[in-house]
Amino acid sequence: QKLPSLSQVTIPSNVESIGFNTFYYSGLKNIDLQSGLKVIGSGAFEGTLVDSIYIPSTVDSIASAAFRSCDSLKVISYNASNTVSTYSTSPFAKCAKVEKLIIGENVSMIQKNLFRDFPNLKTIVIPGNVKSIGNYSFYNDGLESVKICEGVETIGESVFLNNANLT
Repeated sequence: QKLPSLSQVTIPSNVESIGFNTFYYSGLKNIDLQSGLKVIGSGAFEGTLVDSIYIPSTVDSIASAAFRSCDSLKVISYNASNTVSTYSTSPFAKCAKVEKLIIGENVSMIQKNLFRDFPNLKTIVIPGNVKSIGNYSFYNDGLESVKICEGVETIGESVFLNNANLT
């Protein structure tokens, strides 16, 4: 492990970017991302021990695998606005324990592949501030219930494909 004894980090508001593999497989359990952060690089928090993460509204770019293989991650509170898709796979790939997803009021678009492969995610509410849902956004999740609020204008291809329990 890289930085195995590092268990907590606060990224202050003056930091705008976290680079490639910065905390890769460290012992991080608590991550506090302050408003002001704009870019989360590929593998930045890959393999950490975090169980919940809040993505602030100032984030406008999250790279592939930014949080990949965070085996303890259960809660994602996502409030990034106008996020630029800079990934071919989800930033949360191989985070199979995610069971709660909170989509914040600043989110206007859910990018393709963003919240896929979460077998423990049973229910989601997509608020009306979300105007567009990208292709495969919730592909292969464990969804049983989805509420799409008034305001959503575009729903992409195969957004809810392979959610066998979705009614």
